Amino acid sequence: MGEGIILEIPGYIIDILKPRTHQYIALNTIKDKPFQFQANIVMMCGCVIDKGGIWNSDEIEVKGILKKDGKVIKNVDMSLVSTNLFEGNHPINASGNYELILYAYDKKTGNTGVDKVNYVVFE
Repeated sequence: MGEGIILEIPGYIIDILKPRTHQYIALNTIKDKPFQFQANIVMMCGCVIDKGGIWNSDEIEVKGILKKDGKVIKNVDMSLVSTNLFEGNHPINASGNYELILYAYDKKTGNTGVDKVNYVVFE
């Protein structure tokens, strides 16, 4: 018998926390305010991502591609606010069907992850 198998699983697990999938949001509750996006991002191995840590958040590009009614309206920069937790914001001043595609990418290691959420802003 051999020594076993070593299986490497690179990449990130991304879970968008805000907004929630298929959430209906009244425009009057968010108009003229920064609308917050929030995601939990961890390594596939379960290791934490932190500023200056082994998996350094400063080396990871984390962005959201925000779409309204199928058209890109903004690339949202996401920043680490605590271990594994990234946040960004953008004002939303119009009703419509929104989609956020959030990705993380480390050009040094090639680690990549993506998540997507759809939500509705109504009047």
